[in-house]
Amino acid sequence: MKAIITKVIIHENERGFLFKNGTYRRMLQPGKHRVLTFLGETFARTAIDKQINVPGTTPEVLMRDGAFGNNVVKIDVPDGYVGVRFENGRVAGVLEAGRYFYFNFCGEPNNDGNNNGNGVTFKLFDISKVEIEGLTSEQISRLPQDAYQKITVGESETGLLFLDGKFSRALTAGAYYFWNTKTAVTCEKVDLRSQELEINGQEILTADKGFVARELCLRLPRYGRCENYRRDKELQGTYLYRCTARAERIRRQIPFRRTFGAKGQYRRHGAGKTERAARRVLCRVYGSRA
Repeated sequence: MKAIITKVIIHENERGFLFKNGTYRRMLQPGKHRVLTFLGETFARTAIDKQINVPGTTPEVLMRDGAFGNNVVKIDVPDGYVGVRFENGRVAGVLEAGRYFYFNFCGEPNNDGNNNGNGVTFKLFDISKVEIEGLTSEQISRLPQDAYQKITVGESETGLLFLDGKFSRALTAGAYYFWNTKTAVTCEKVDLRSQELEINGQEILTADKGFVARELCLRLPRYGRCENYRRDKELQGTYLYRCTARAERIRRQIPFRRTFGAKGQYRRHGAGKTERAARRVLCRVYGSRA
């Protein structure tokens, strides 16, 4: 036989909602309650630490009840923004565009954008500015990992930041955080340390029909100046253009071969003078010490 009266226990971390014939009546506080099912009464319950979602009704209907409305925080996140929710000053989640309702039993609501009070608070962020500002690195680490991306630039590097494939600015050493939005954020890291480049196996046919092999070791920056980025004042004086070892080796071989291979200039017994001349040519053209 179906019970005509149902005994309900609402726990401290819950709230109950009483309905009669599908119409909301009142909110049930923690404790024991009787639901008169023979009169068409039903109930629902929800946890107070979750977003309010009561089957069979909407938060707007529940807000008509003063006992409910006085203990709820309403959060409106407009298009183009994300909301960060705080509970007692600690990051509790990220909200996309929409309307949300949360219980606020742990303190008075404080929706002025500050997160240093008790209770449920929130802060809005304009995601057209893809870089996250206004949150500490510790707070950002508490956000869901799919909500942001982290870019780290080392001490000997410069980061080239691109938004939707378009160059934005240079990033110095440090950690940077960006919202995961429809804007594609990429960073090309540039190693600013110098490298040694060896040009070996240069066999030259001398004027007296002999073969002489010479090697050249250069210490040069790995990056030359990139004309595409000179318009940005931040990038002036920064080495940003990547020169691959193969391209640089070919670039240096041409004057090296030309100087050592000039007819009548190089003889096996007079190599020192011509080699010194070649070094002076390379230093004058490229500004590197060979």
